[in-house]
Amino acid sequence: SKAFANATNLSVIAGGAGLQTIGDGAFEGTAWYANQQDFVFFGGTLFQYKGASTNLVLGKQLNISGNDDTSNQVELKRIASGAFKNNQTLETVTFTTDEIVLGSAIFEGCTNLKQVTINITDADHTWDKNVSNIFDKAFVETLIIGENTTKIVSTVLYNTNVQTLSLHAGISIPTINSFVSNLQLANVIIRDGGANQVDEDFLRAVNNNKAVTTLVLGENVNVANNAFAILKTVTNVTISHAAITENVFANSAVTTVIVTKRGDSTSIPSTVLGYLPVTMQFLTFANGITQLENATTAVLSKDTFASLESISLPENAIAIGNNIFNNVAATTFKHTENVTAIGANAFANSQLTTFNTKN
Repeated sequence: SKAFANATNLSVIAGGAGLQTIGDGAFEGTAWYANQQDFVFFGGTLFQYKGASTNLVLGKQLNISGNDDTSNQVELKRIASGAFKNNQTLETVTFTTDEIVLGSAIFEGCTNLKQVTINITDADHTWDKNVSNIFDKAFVETLIIGENTTKIVSTVLYNTNVQTLSLHAGISIPTINSFVSNLQLANVIIRDGGANQVDEDFLRAVNNNKAVTTLVLGENVNVANNAFAILKTVTNVTISHAAITENVFANSAVTTVIVTKRGDSTSIPSTVLGYLPVTMQFLTFANGITQLENATTAVLSKDTFASLESISLPENAIAIGNNIFNNVAATTFKHTENVTAIGANAFANSQLTTFNTKN
């Protein structure tokens, strides 16, 4: 490290193909270093990024003339410690390989870096970097595990401000407890992928985090019975109607539910509504749902759902079946103007105060 540091007259550096290792700060303070443009790069090592791009892709090949210019590609082997230090324009970074050697605190002081994506296109599709401080002193808010990454073994985001983790249901995380438990997460998004079944170990790891309040599940993602009894801190859930089974919300603390469709299935059976959490205060039916099917009895009755305050209908045409909101406690209904059909006793004995319709 610092092999030629402050050799101020050094203006030309050539070769470098046979170099095995170049230490941090090897050319810092030289005329050559000062004369480099966006990327201070030599011998496979990126020493500093001076550019103003908002988005960077870091893979085996780096376009040192800019990510949109393929005329000047170089092989990226290593990123020096502090390479992006105090860069104020960088907003998103995507890693497509785990074969780059990474220095410590490479994004220190990057206050606008909000999103990191790990989308490994290497043959093994695995991120296997057991390093704990490459994002130290950074301000990353969202970590996305891309579809091309099938396995992640890492402590890569220790000491960051990550609040949102987005990953697909098919991901393998052998070190799931240490991976999730050490993040300051508030939100977990599980996208469609793989077997579309959320592993119970993952649920327990999320619960161990003790800060997660929001869980968003993809349209095709299922969770085990009693899943939300495990997730004791989760209060906000987005879930497909097809994933709502009899005991999935048993003994939960969930207060806000967004119900989504699954694929082409846009009609919700009334039995599903009876399986919603009894602690629920706010219920939203997402866009794309077109019908709430007939019920023989009041499925959302205030006798069971006494805390329900507000119901939001989709912003598209929807038909309300028999008894769906019979005896409901909610006083606020949103987007009633989109209702195209109302079944027998649909709103009978309810507490609603206003109902607007344009149909």
